[in-house]
Amino acid sequence: GLYLLDSGTTALKLRTGWNLPADRLLQPPRPLHAAMADLEALAGHAVALEDATGYAHWHLPEAVGAAVCVPVSSATTPLGTLWVFADEARPFTDQEVNLVEICAGRIAADLERELLLAEAQDVGRLRRDRAAAEQCRAAHTPRVAPLVDGWEIAGCLGANDADANEFFDWQADADGGLFAAIGRVEERSFAAVLQTEAVRSAWRAHARHEAEPERLLERVNADLWSAAAEPRPAHLLTLATDLRGEFRWASAGEAGLLLVPQSGELRLVDAAGLPLGIDGETFFTPDRLPAAYGDVFVAAADRRALDALREWLGADRPERRALRHSRDWVQALGARLSETFGLGETHDRRTSALIVIRRTR
Repeated sequence: GLYLLDSGTTALKLRTGWNLPADRLLQPPRPLHAAMADLEALAGHAVALEDATGYAHWHLPEAVGAAVCVPVSSATTPLGTLWVFADEARPFTDQEVNLVEICAGRIAADLERELLLAEAQDVGRLRRDRAAAEQCRAAHTPRVAPLVDGWEIAGCLGANDADANEFFDWQADADGGLFAAIGRVEERSFAAVLQTEAVRSAWRAHARHEAEPERLLERVNADLWSAAAEPRPAHLLTLATDLRGEFRWASAGEAGLLLVPQSGELRLVDAAGLPLGIDGETFFTPDRLPAAYGDVFVAAADRRALDALREWLGADRPERRALRHSRDWVQALGARLSETFGLGETHDRRTSALIVIRRTR
């Protein structure tokens, strides 16, 4: 009988046998902690019981007269045990035990080959999934800024990463206003990619009909709360402009805004409210102010990004004087954040998504 370990290495289940009753395959797994002979074998020692009736503490899987138990394992992983049973008590020579061990080694090699083939298939699927996620992200990221009288907008994302958990989006309305959003889901996984797209889709759907940023956040939050099987917090900032030069916004979680006037002190708008998806009845606080010519607004879904930019854009820094060219400047900001946080496998790979809006008249 061949008994294989479960994925948690807690039980042994008969997977195939020869000369054993077929109903043995239907029996429940044996707990590993009570299978003393199997534990001894998995520790690297063959167990030969020449009179099994006298060794009840070994907890044999079959009521037999004698048995041999040897480990089935790869070079690094225990896979299970191989048992050979005899109806009557009998001695086992070293040659016989070695033969059973050779059989177990051949079985382990076959199992390991099948595992490697399955892993190769999984890796192939993973690569295809990552490629599809990258294509989805690229397809949904806006490339052309809307033409809105009096305003200029640009955006950037960090690394082209299939597990990216940030996004930005924008759209213009029929009255000459501009709506924009930037968001982040806390996890970095394929599930987070789906959640990110859900947040983006909900924002786009409600932005067509809701002009007030705080109400827009509440509607998106209600959608996420009602649709999610378990909370997966999302940080989102949504903003709106109009022809009168008024700038309105509301934020959830760590999403925030850095106000960079043409002259004067920078102003960091802290997060206001819980992240989305935590409470279906969360209310969000709006904020607004008139924007003067040349004022710049930098939105990010990560408070650390805003802190880094605030330091980098001090009043005496040359980067501050380059705000006249915000469409090029936003790429420089993104590159700066990528350098600050690091986007390699050994770094904190938070993407540095940004939106930059400038009042042009």
